[in-house]
Amino acid sequence: MFLRRTLIFSLAFLMVALMAVEVIAGGYSVSAVGARARSMGGAFRAVADDWSAIYYNPAGLAKIEESQLNLTLGFDRYRPGFDPDVTANGYGFGFPTGERYPEDVLTFAPNFNAIAAAPFGFPLTFAVSVFEPYDENLRWDLYRFPEGYDSLQSKLPHIDYRNDLDVVDFRSAIATTLIQPELDMELHAGIGFTIRRGDLFSNQMFLKPTPVEDERRNNRPYEYLATWGMMDVYGIGWGINAGLLLDISDFISVGASYQSKTKINMDGDGVSRLYTFDNLYIANSFESWEEAQGLDSLFSGHTYESTHEIEASMILPSEFGIGLALHPSEYVTLAADFAITRWSEFKDIEVEYISSNGLSQWSVINDVLLGNPRPYDWENSIRLSLGIEGQPSDKVKLRGGYSFDESPVPDEQAMPLISDTGDRHHIAGGISYFHNKFEFAFAAEMIAMPERDVTELSDINNDGIWDNLAGTYSNTAFNTSFSVTLRF
Repeated sequence: MFLRRTLIFSLAFLMVALMAVEVIAGGYSVSAVGARARSMGGAFRAVADDWSAIYYNPAGLAKIEESQLNLTLGFDRYRPGFDPDVTANGYGFGFPTGERYPEDVLTFAPNFNAIAAAPFGFPLTFAVSVFEPYDENLRWDLYRFPEGYDSLQSKLPHIDYRNDLDVVDFRSAIATTLIQPELDMELHAGIGFTIRRGDLFSNQMFLKPTPVEDERRNNRPYEYLATWGMMDVYGIGWGINAGLLLDISDFISVGASYQSKTKINMDGDGVSRLYTFDNLYIANSFESWEEAQGLDSLFSGHTYESTHEIEASMILPSEFGIGLALHPSEYVTLAADFAITRWSEFKDIEVEYISSNGLSQWSVINDVLLGNPRPYDWENSIRLSLGIEGQPSDKVKLRGGYSFDESPVPDEQAMPLISDTGDRHHIAGGISYFHNKFEFAFAAEMIAMPERDVTELSDINNDGIWDNLAGTYSNTAFNTSFSVTLRF
């Protein structure tokens, strides 16, 4: 009878909570860290009793009574789609219509983790971990030269839109327990320090306004110049995270955590290319060298290329979250999380040119070759997560979860370089099997995203370059995690 009541209560909690929210992680975040947390939809701040507490809430490390070694392997597979509608009055600017797909993407992320529970006899728990909290891998062939160009013009890369972003955390944390016997409560506190290694390889087409005032020379199809830019940079940043976890009773726990923003300073290389129009009639129409000042080169059919040594900086957002965990019996845990990620702190990826080679003698050419990086104007987002864990036997635990992740990317910033096409719904499940000192865990997660129709081209910083691409965006994802944990 008690087991039946527990099961009914658990299912009712989950169903009511699911109906109460309408709402992959937004932006560049991975959907979850750790097999157990992933299978519970990321609802882990008030549970936080395995290695992934170092990410969700370091205070939970203080509840771990045995030292642990863990290896987790994550496999994420997603399938974005994009049907361009980059047109004006029926004229296309080089993006053929029809549903397009990137090269197949399967990301692989190993995580290594170790926890030392009170190794020196003091009530302190130490943990170290290596995992990947941000990831993006997209490669597209989207652009074709429109009217006014030589269709066989050389050096147009096959992959003209690419975004490979990887951020790896090297994190350490320490936690302890503050006991309040008179209140029959336990308060756990933890703090972590993170070194973040960021790698960014990105390239895309930039359609820049033609710097020609003569109407004969800047009318369609000559109002936008086709340029391509690439940067390959990497660097280091650091941040902190902290958390509190209050076990009010055996029935209820409350947790809260904070992750600071991180500025990653990077350096590396860049390439810029300008593809000029193929119209010698216009190129020869300038009456003198003084009148042309290099403008005739924009119609020569040549490709100009410059290489750069660059420095760049990227700010990863801060996050604050709270969690609630209910334990209606020793065999069942119900959890809910609410988190706010301040993607408004992401802003621009600032780029500074340290040195350049291959620049033209004409400033009008160089102005086009420099200054390609685009701005970011993302919004803060929320995430709601719900999870359930049950233990039908001593050797098996079963889990399920749901989460809603609000997209921080507005229509004005929608690009095929971002797999985040809109608000995301995660449905997850998993299982653990225990054998002696080992726990083997598996988690599977499906992420559903509605189609996004972007109907207008946008230039948010008024530099004449579109900061989005109009069209229909779609995406689905299926993610899995495998882990093995040794407790000793």
